Amino acid sequence: MSIAVLVHSQEITAEGYDAVQQKLGDEPPEGVLVRTAGPVEAGGFRVFSAWESKEHYERFREERLLPAIREAIGEEAAEGPSDAEIYELHDIFIKPPES
Repeated sequence: MSIAVLVHSQEITAEGYDAVQQKLGDEPPEGVLVRTAGPVEAGGFRVFSAWESKEHYERFREERLLPAIREAIGEEAAEGPSDAEIYELHDIFIKPPES
């Protein structure tokens, strides 16, 4: 079952997000369908991603994301409380690229 992961945190900054993405590299994680990220008007940053399965997301989080966070912005950021909202997707639509 496909899932969505929504993270909103006052502690995430664009600079921190970019530093982590640089550590992750350009290769998309196995199982990711889409990811968006951006600042929130009230403050902080929001990251949304959709995955083929919860197992894909959890493997990515443990094997790639948390180590990248530790390396880019520190152990405290990686070990902090996770406020990720994870839910099963009933439907997903991704606009195909135009030719």
